[in-house]
Amino acid sequence: MKTTKVKDLRAGQLFKLRDNENAQDWVKGYYDRKTKKYECYKFDDVNHEIFLDGTREVFTDDYE
Repeated sequence: MKTTKVKDLRAGQLFKLRDNENAQDWVKGYYDRKTKKYECYKFDDVNHEIFLDGTREVFTDDYE
């Protein structure tokens, strides 16, 4: 897996918060201008969302 920042991901791209194959998959959503953070939600549960700074480092698969 390679490390990248949340702001460099495309909207809808999958990522993981930990460098582990069994870690939960997350999806990058929209940018909230009020809080200046990116909305991200679990791939399996769209009602579970978090807001991450654009500088937060996350992990993606090499094929993306």
